[in-house]
Amino acid sequence: MIRLMKIMVMVTAMVIFACGSALAQCNDCNFNAQGGTTVPGFLYYYTNSNTFSLAYITLTNTSSNTICCRVNTYGSDGEDLTSWSVVKKGGVEWTTVLTGAGSFEIPPHETRCYIAHLPSSRYHTYAHATVQWKSSDPLQKNALIGSCTLRNSNNGVMTTSYIPVNNGNPF
Repeated sequence: MIRLMKIMVMVTAMVIFACGSALAQCNDCNFNAQGGTTVPGFLYYYTNSNTFSLAYITLTNTSSNTICCRVNTYGSDGEDLTSWSVVKKGGVEWTTVLTGAGSFEIPPHETRCYIAHLPSSRYHTYAHATVQWKSSDPLQKNALIGSCTLRNSNNGVMTTSYIPVNNGNPF
């Protein structure tokens, strides 16, 4: 009986270790990307809750593997805006997956929305984003499709525009 309990403790420890390793795959250190693209210049500004322009980068994993995705946003002077990011999932009722970091997992056939914003500060810049991904399958070629939705509000009058990421092609 004691031997069985020792085996169960060891198996539990191995499962926890394996799960921890899987979560560490999205660590920014040693991110060896298998694919990626750039989301070109979009205007980012935030004056107040009625006057703003935000970019929503929507990414869908088209593969059968969970992929690790890294999105970095940069302002017109090259400043890293990634710490402002929020990653969400869902539709009508959004769920926040991650804040303040650019690396996150996307399970097979699921979609995530990356938003770069700091809604409590006045800031104006032209920006771009880089999107990279990696998979546990080293032979995987394409994993993502995406779009960038630009949402603008000028004194409460909302406009929306759409830019396909990578010309709408998988990357």
